[in-house]
Parts: sequence; structure tokens; C-alpha cells
Amino acid sequence: MSSGAHTRESSAAVLTQLKQTFATSAKRDPKQWARDILEEERLGKKVSAIRLRFAREALGRELSNRSNEGDLT
Repeated sequence: MSSGAHTRESSAAVLTQLKQTFATSAKRDPKQWARDILEEERLGKKVSAIRLRFAREALGRELSNRSNEGDLT
């Protein structure tokens, strides 16, 4: 049984460490993924139309460049 107790103690220690890490780390903006996609486009990287559409929708922006995106309906 001592190996089982050791495993529980190890798991508890890891869990405590993870809780501390997440509590103290800077919080990421939940819409940062959308900003990252728009930044990729701004830098001239090829970004699929659907990724651009979802990023703009997530940020509350109108689809301003329909000719580059094609028909997504």
C-alpha cells in the first residue's frame, strides 16, 4: 500500500504546483487567437478565408474584403 500512498502524494504535489502556476501566470486574452490570425494576414502570410472570417466575427468586425474570401455562405 505504500506505493499507492506515494503515488497519491506525488499526484497531490503536482496538482498543487499546477494550481500555483496557473494562479500566478498572466491571463491570456481569450480572443488573442483571432488577433494572431489577423496579424498573420497583415504580415502577408497566407491565411484561409474561413480563418479570417472566424477571427473577424470573434472580434466583432464586419467582413470588409469579401472579394478575397469568396462565397462562404
